[in-house]
Amino acid sequence: MAAWVCGLAWMASSASAQIGRVNGSISGQVSDANGAPVAAAQVSLTGAGGLARSVTTPADGRFTFFDLPTASYTVQVSAPAFAPYRHSGVVVAVGREVQLSVVLRPAGSRQSVTVRAQQNLLDTSQTSSVTNIDKDRVEELPIESRNYLAFTLLAPQVAPGNPAIAQQTLAPAESGFSFGGLRPASNAVYIDGVDDNDEYTGASRTELSPEAISDFQIVNHGFAAESGGAAGGSIDVQTREGMPLQHGDAFIFVQNGALNANPPLELLPRKPDESRLRAGLSTGGALGKKTFYYLAGEQEYARGEDANDLAPATITAINQALRRVGPLQALTLRSGFIPTTEQETEFSARADRTLTARQSLMLRYALTNNRNVNEAFNTDDLSDRSARGSTFFDDNSLNGTLASTISNASLNRLSFEVSQRRVVDRSSFTSGPGVVVSGIAQFGTPYAGNDRRYETHVDLEESFLRQVGRHLLQAGGGLEHVSLRSANRDGFQGLYVFQNLPSLASGSPDFYVQSFGDPNTNFAEIRSAAYVQDHWTASRSLAVDYGLRYEDNYLPSPLPQHWLNVSPRLGLAYTPDPSWVIRSGFGIFYDRYLLSSVNRILEFNGVSAQQQIAEYGAASAFYQSGALFSEPHPGILPSVWQSAPQLANPYSEVASLSVERALPQGWTAKAEYQFVHGVKLGRTANVNLAPPVTLTPQNAPALGVPSP
Repeated sequence: MAAWVCGLAWMASSASAQIGRVNGSISGQVSDANGAPVAAAQVSLTGAGGLARSVTTPADGRFTFFDLPTASYTVQVSAPAFAPYRHSGVVVAVGREVQLSVVLRPAGSRQSVTVRAQQNLLDTSQTSSVTNIDKDRVEELPIESRNYLAFTLLAPQVAPGNPAIAQQTLAPAESGFSFGGLRPASNAVYIDGVDDNDEYTGASRTELSPEAISDFQIVNHGFAAESGGAAGGSIDVQTREGMPLQHGDAFIFVQNGALNANPPLELLPRKPDESRLRAGLSTGGALGKKTFYYLAGEQEYARGEDANDLAPATITAINQALRRVGPLQALTLRSGFIPTTEQETEFSARADRTLTARQSLMLRYALTNNRNVNEAFNTDDLSDRSARGSTFFDDNSLNGTLASTISNASLNRLSFEVSQRRVVDRSSFTSGPGVVVSGIAQFGTPYAGNDRRYETHVDLEESFLRQVGRHLLQAGGGLEHVSLRSANRDGFQGLYVFQNLPSLASGSPDFYVQSFGDPNTNFAEIRSAAYVQDHWTASRSLAVDYGLRYEDNYLPSPLPQHWLNVSPRLGLAYTPDPSWVIRSGFGIFYDRYLLSSVNRILEFNGVSAQQQIAEYGAASAFYQSGALFSEPHPGILPSVWQSAPQLANPYSEVASLSVERALPQGWTAKAEYQFVHGVKLGRTANVNLAPPVTLTPQNAPALGVPSP
């Protein structure tokens, strides 16, 4: 797949060098008016929260400040025989490297030099395609869902996922957006440097209030070896930290459907009711001189009404068919409104502590609680209220980071996370099988939607950075233990599929599927990663990223293992002119296995559980008997799930070429070509099937085809 991504964007959100998933950096060179580097210059940095650092430039005049939280900073430079230099308003964002060019003037010419203009935001060292969403955008731009990840679609290289695919395949919910045409489940989300992925569905786990978000960076297949964890892109989120000055915000959002118009394309008896209230509070401050805190939370309650588009004649025909024959004689489909409710609570608390002059500690706790009734799944226009469902989930996480400045040129960061996600799905009807009349209606107990799962994460990440001349060396790795305890009851109540309403009336389904056995599973997966990379500023006009990354998913038996998951990375940024940047790169990105797929293989293995599929005459006999089955039917072979013997990690091959041009008034124009090739992407295949039947004029009557 290849696609052109062209657009105009504010310079404030333009890409800059991805130097880490957490915080940013400021680097530059001190020189005199003739361009010669100035050695032994004292460079000091001050910022909000009392942060202060200083370095002395070596012979080449270069300096770097690592691990800077998102904020505005002031850089001051002093050297013998030169006038003092002061640059204010240097804005740093997560994952960004701000580059400054400091030119000192002789002390005799003026007393001091003060620069208030923002630094050049056309980052000439960036090799990857990234977009930053800053705090102002998170605060000011309206989003109906209050989900900050909705801002991801502001990046031109990101497209919304197709929810219809998940409904058609009975797949769990995914992230909702796609990088380079890859599956929405092939993305990675990191909050404060640690993994925040729901490994069962591929979505994110923790739903933070936008009040708790400082900023985040959207990385479209970063060519730095640190980027990884999925075949698609990654989103690196930084939460807010407290400041010495006490500050807080309170808000309330109210939505009422009194002024809404009637939905034009739905069969509704009247205008549906709608009411939504969301209130929140955030505050931050200091606890002494070395400890800062930030709290944010919000609560939502929504009440509404929904209805399907089943015509009255269709409902009457279905009810008459159910009374006549079958196991759902007690079920009656009804028209009219279906009441829906949603309650959600989001809370996070972060504390930052300065331990020593070179060490700092961050701890953050986050809670997400959600209750959705009658609108969690099967909410399409052909689903009766009996097929709809409710979802309840609770997510708790605790993570922390110890940042240690070993020297002016070295930094070490150690991060951990412990979290658990609990999810329960319940359908509105559970006393009989489900029925699908293709393209007409769905009712009864749905095939999927009566399960529970507990997903527990223990994550440890470490990275080390060192500046050596023009080389920014980085090495790191991570180890994550993910355990799943699940009770997946897909198909345990049975599902009949009919071709049309006449076949329903006669009790003649096309096929019938039901699961039998033990739905409970309990297993763990170990994921590990290691990388080494170099960001080399070869010259004023050329920057190079190169490195290697290794990843491994250790899956439970009997799934096979594949060990040789080595990802080479190479990225280039060439600046022929200060107003132009040409970027190019190539990399391999390994994906992870969704736990939903692993769980299905371990559950429906033919020993713990199995499925049975009956077609035509056998399916009709089962339906017309009206029985609910608790044991497998003798004479029907089991349908089981197995992994392919040569199962290997899926991955993507990515190459890109882009040209970016700086325009007046802080604008840029960028054209980019990207090639994304998905390799060994997981899929299911039906094997050991009976030979197909070829339709002929002779056998057509027996197959029920009047006009072959």
